[in-house]
Amino acid sequence: MNLLEKIKYLQEHLEHNITNDKVGSAIAITGSWGVGKTYFWNKLLEDIRVSDSDNVLSKRKYAYISLFGIESLSDLKTQIYSNIENHHLPIEVPRWLKSLPSIFKDTRVTQLGINAPVKLIDNLLFNQVKDAIICFDDFERMSNKLDIKDVMGLANQLKLEKNCQVILILDESKAEGENKSKYAEYKEKLIDEEIKITSVEPLIRANTKDIDEPLIELMVKFADGLEIHNFRFFQKAINLYRKFRAKLPEVVAESTKEIILIRILQGYFIEDFGEKFEFK
Repeated sequence: MNLLEKIKYLQEHLEHNITNDKVGSAIAITGSWGVGKTYFWNKLLEDIRVSDSDNVLSKRKYAYISLFGIESLSDLKTQIYSNIENHHLPIEVPRWLKSLPSIFKDTRVTQLGINAPVKLIDNLLFNQVKDAIICFDDFERMSNKLDIKDVMGLANQLKLEKNCQVILILDESKAEGENKSKYAEYKEKLIDEEIKITSVEPLIRANTKDIDEPLIELMVKFADGLEIHNFRFFQKAINLYRKFRAKLPEVVAESTKEIILIRILQGYFIEDFGEKFEFK
C-alpha cells in the first residue's frame, strides 16, 4: 500500500471500531527514525478535520503524548488528561474537583512517603479519560526512568477498560536491552494492527512545493535507490539547494539546477554515509 492507501485503511479501521464494534484498539505505526511516522499520523487527522468535521474521528476526544521527558507513570497519566482537557473537546471534570484549593494539592503525608492528595486528584482526573484517541510518540527518546512495560500496560488499560483508540508511534529497531524484549512480549498481547512507514517520499513532496517536479523525482529516486529513510538528510539538501539558487543569477540557476542538486545530494551522502561505502 502507498501512503494514501495506508491513511485510508487506518481511518476506516478506527471509524469501524468506534461506530460499529464500539471497542477500543491499539495500533502501532512503525518505521525507521525520521521516515515520517508522526507526519503520517498528523496528516490523517488533518485531512479528516479539513474534509469532514462531522466525522466520528473529528469529534472524538484526542490527546497527543510525547514520551520524551516523562519520568513516571503518574506523570504520563497527568499528561494524558491535561492534553485532553486542553483540546477543543475537553473532558468533563467535576466542578468540585476543579475548585479544590491549590494548597491541598501541596499537602504532604509523610507517613506514606508520597503526596497522597496529589495522587488522589490525579487518579480522579485520569478516571475521566474514556472514549478518546490517545497517541503515544517518541518511544525512542523515552527516559530510562519510565518502564516500557508500564507504558504498554497503561495503553492496554486505555484500550480495554476505557474504550480508547490507542496509537503507538515507534521505531522497534531502536529499542534496546530489556525494553526490546518487553515490547516484543507486550506487542503480541496489545497491538491489533501494525502500519509500517517505509519511504520518505511523502515528506519530501510535502516540503518541496517550490521545487520543480523532475528534481523532486530525482530526490525520491535517490532515497529509494540508496535506502535513505531519514528525511533529515533531505531537509539539509533542500535547504542548501535553496541557498544556492538564491545566490545565483536566475538564468544560471535555472540551467544548472539539476547538477547543483545532484552534487549536494552526493556531498551529504559521502559526509553522512561515507564510512559504509567505497567510492570510485
